[in-house]
Amino acid sequence: LKTLGYAEVYGIIVGGKRDVSSSQDLVMPAWGDNKNVMCHIDAIYVYLRARSDGAVGRGRPAKVGPKPKGFDEAEDKCFGD
Repeated sequence: LKTLGYAEVYGIIVGGKRDVSSSQDLVMPAWGDNKNVMCHIDAIYVYLRARSDGAVGRGRPAKVGPKPKGFDEAEDKCFGD
């Protein structure tokens, strides 16, 4: 992730990726149809970027800050509730 920008990561998450060589077959499935992923893709990118930069350790972060104003409304709209 250190060498990939937001657009590249977004494209891989949405469309998946497959790297095939003579010794291995690496597959990242496409998640573009999954609202649990797509409605939180910005947060996923921020987390992955922080992991790659060493700002966040492995596993789920211990504390999560409060949601910004309007988050719940935007989330409900994305999920179609």
